[in-house]
This record gives sequence, C-alpha cells and structure tokens, in this order.
Amino acid sequence: MSRSGPRLTSLPVKSRTIRAPRPGRNRRPSSFRTPASDLNGHSPTGGVASDTSLILKAPQSAGTNAPATLVPTNGASALASSSRFRLLTPSDIEQDASPAFLIDDFLVEGSFAVLAGEPGSYKSFAALDIALCVATGRDWAGRKITKRAPIVYIAAEGGYTLKPRLLAWQTRFESAHKESYFLKHPVQLCGSADVRDLCFILDGYPNKPGLIVIDTLARCMINGDESSSRDMGQVIDAIQTIQNSTTAAVLVVHHPTKKGGDIRGSSALLGAVDTLIMTSKTKDHMTLRCEKQKDSPQFTPIRFAPTEITIGHKLSSLVLEYGNPRQAVSTTTAPFIDHPVDPGKSLNVHQVNRTHKATVHSSSELARDKRLLAVLAGFASPGATTSKWGNTCAEEGIDRNAFYRTKRKLVATGQIKQHDGKHWKKVDSNANPPS
Repeated sequence: MSRSGPRLTSLPVKSRTIRAPRPGRNRRPSSFRTPASDLNGHSPTGGVASDTSLILKAPQSAGTNAPATLVPTNGASALASSSRFRLLTPSDIEQDASPAFLIDDFLVEGSFAVLAGEPGSYKSFAALDIALCVATGRDWAGRKITKRAPIVYIAAEGGYTLKPRLLAWQTRFESAHKESYFLKHPVQLCGSADVRDLCFILDGYPNKPGLIVIDTLARCMINGDESSSRDMGQVIDAIQTIQNSTTAAVLVVHHPTKKGGDIRGSSALLGAVDTLIMTSKTKDHMTLRCEKQKDSPQFTPIRFAPTEITIGHKLSSLVLEYGNPRQAVSTTTAPFIDHPVDPGKSLNVHQVNRTHKATVHSSSELARDKRLLAVLAGFASPGATTSKWGNTCAEEGIDRNAFYRTKRKLVATGQIKQHDGKHWKKVDSNANPPS
C-alpha cells in the first residue's frame, strides 16, 4: 500500500536529517517560501549555500540555558551593509531620542496628525493658526511652542482665501509670520511623482520645516479612492516619505463621514495616525476634541471664539480667539462691524447696547456683503457655481441661510450676475452701462 500525502526527500545537515516537502508540490504561499539558504547554511535543494547566509550558533557547553544567536558570515555582512534593513538590539533602541512635543500636550515632533471636521467648522482656520504659531513661536491655546520652526502650508483647495486670513491673523496678533511657506496647489499623494518633487524642493532650504499642513486630504488624493485600503496605504506611505525626508510633523485636514464622529475613508488612516482631532462648532464658538493620542494622554477639549477682523475697507476674515467666546475681546477686533474701533475701548458683540443693535445689524450685513463678494472675486473665470460659492463661504464661517439671503440681495442690487446660466461673477462697477 502506498503512503498518502506528499513524497518527502531528505536534506543532509551535519549529523541529522531534515525532511522537507518535495519541490513543486504542496508549496507554501510565496510570502512564506524558504529563502535561498536556511539558517544552517544549506540550500533547500540539498546543496551547500554560498557564504551569504546566517548561521544559528548554539551554546558551546551542553546543558546551558543561554540562547542561540544569529551570526552572519562574511558574505551576509557585506549584503547587510548595503541593505536598508538593520536589526536593532534593545541597547540600540534605548539610544533613540524620546518623543518631544512640538506644541505642549498637543502635537508631537515628527508625528502624523489628522484634523477633521464638517464644512464650516473652522478646521482650516485652526490648522492655519497652529502653523503660524509654530512659525512665530507664539503660544497656541495657552500652550508653549517648544520648538519654533519653519512651516509649509499646502492650500490644496485654492489659495485665494490665504491673503485675507493671513492679514487678519497678523492684524490681530501683530506677529510677523516669518519662515512660513505656502503652496497654492495640491500635492498628489497617490500614484504620482509629486511627493518626490516636494521633498526635493524642501531639501534645498537650509532650515528644515517643523510642521507641514496638507489642506485637504481629498484634494491631494484625486488619483485614489479614500475607501480603498490599497490607495490609503499609498497615501500613508507618501506621508511617511515626507516625514523621513524632513523630520517634520504632518498635519492633514480631512472630513468626517456623513454621519459624523469618524473620519472618512479606509480605517487604515485611523490606524496610522498618531493624533486625531475632531472639530465641532456652535453659534458662538468652535471646539477641538482629541479622539486619539498615541503614547500620550488625550488633551481636554480646547475652545475658541471665531472673531471677525476687518482689513481696510474691502477685506475681512476670521481669527480664532482662545477661551470663552464672551471673553474674546480685542482692541483691534470688531466682530461683525466694519468701521474703525476706538483703540481705547474694547468691543464685545455680546455687550452691545440695545440702542446700538440696529447699527450693529446694518454693519454686519454690509460686512457680510463684502465677504461674499471677496470670495466670489477669488474664483477664476468663468466664475463660481452656487454650490462652490456656498461651500467656500461655509468654510469662511458664513451660515448657509445667511449666504442665500445675502446672495439674493446682491442679485437684487445688481452687484452680481449669472452670465451663462450657471456661473456667478461680480459686476464691474466701473464698466460702462449698456446703451
């Protein structure tokens, strides 16, 4: 009677025999195949391997409990010296630098963080505020910047909102944002050479960035599918490439699911991030909440008051004031009002007199008109659809109902027009009227 199962062959190894399956039958998956030589220096086919092998060295004395050790031969040592892999001992790992915070109890140096929130939840304002504080060394949300460093901000959704936001931040905090660098177009993280080009450019600067902001992830992976673990894996690998090249922390601005509470896309992203921050907003304030902080305690919720800053007579934008919104008072800030403020007085919209409510309401409408027109003017030809215009205004903190109400007013007063039945454009007030 013949024996069932695979036929076995014998491989001579010193004084004992190792039985292995016959080549070509019942082979293990490719990821688990036997290497060119085993630990004893013999090839799977029975011949003696070359000297590019590892030898399992047993203890010299019989009966000892000392563990066996891996000893490379000369050929293996030569290959190891040219390989990107290096086995570390516990002593090697103990020499590694301990993780340090870039922002106290908030963001770790060289880490990967995600800041996610609904449209209009001020997440881009928060990301810009964080970046500019790192660049200037200014305390952020009552926390120390432990290491002032250059920043790179990738404004992938368009750079037309950067000017008013930067001017508003500098007007409010009177701090020159030196060593702040901006990119006004996306860097594709999935299936392109953009990451290599970005690392090449950053390598040419004498001072390495301490923080790189990617705003938003959706615009930087148009070649991939957020729900695909394969595509998201490529994005994670690209971010790690940027981190390895620059040693910078990377903060990615992202969106939650439609139901909220979780970040959109493959769960591989959640597994890869070191810090996950979710935003939420009410009428008077926005809040940052920590949903994940690897190897550190989660920080308590941080609350900000969005405060409007008017710049000259044409531009206005928002800054985030840390703390209770009713205490967010500034001599350079006029919430919802676009006329000059007496520098000797501080203005808080919650403390405005009833006799002035009509003036405040009128001024707020005028400021909102200017903000909608400024956003619309930022779109290149042929203009903006109602959807794109409204979404951008929502990112600027303008309520949807206020947007549609103000848009109807601008149409009625002839300040905007829909020139092709789809795209809106601002009417040039200097143009000659039709004859």
